[in-house]
Amino acid sequence: MKPGTPRWPVSKRTILGVTLCLAVAGAGVSHWLLTHNGVHNSDNDVALLPDPVVEVRNGPVPGSVEIMASEPIDLSSELIVEEQLDDGSFKPRQNLDGGRGLKLVTSCDHRAFDCVRLKDGTVVPLVPDEGSTKRFVVKLDDGTFVPFQRDSMEFVTSCEQMIKACVKIDERGLRPVPWSGMSCSSQCTFNCNKNSFLRGRFRFVVTSCDGKSRFEGPVFELPDRH
Repeated sequence: MKPGTPRWPVSKRTILGVTLCLAVAGAGVSHWLLTHNGVHNSDNDVALLPDPVVEVRNGPVPGSVEIMASEPIDLSSELIVEEQLDDGSFKPRQNLDGGRGLKLVTSCDHRAFDCVRLKDGTVVPLVPDEGSTKRFVVKLDDGTFVPFQRDSMEFVTSCEQMIKACVKIDERGLRPVPWSGMSCSSQCTFNCNKNSFLRGRFRFVVTSCDGKSRFEGPVFELPDRH
């Protein structure tokens, strides 16, 4: 130390006080960063994880779609089709697929009279029995098969009740049955009295099962059919 330089005695108590102030300031900055990055809940001071990211992608053919998720999430089984209007806004297209609307289903295996209703109201599929002389067996929810019994089971004209309200999507994704572009025979309905091909610009939309999140796909165009 040069001659004439004043000496400032620093006590241990002063050093401890400065250290505590720096620690408190650092904790305050960390709290602010967590709060403003969506991973902190100020109500109960518990960190929250971000919602799963869902991506709605157009397939190689207009009307086809792929749903991807960064982690498992329950989505509503409804596959919404929105039509783009002249002003750029979007309006849901109603009454597709015979009025039932498009669904997040990967096949149309269950059609009219392919299902029966049990006494408790459950609708289950009716499948051919290849292992016995009986013509049909009923596949229960637990995966077991029982013979079809006319006195306790009745045919239903639609297996739509088999489609659950929610569908779990994960990183493997889901490729639903494409939209044909038709107004009635849109996805899994094949018998229509009135049917027309729809033209224009559309997009697919899915929502979370609780309805709190909405995921929109890119616009695609259905060209004129020649």
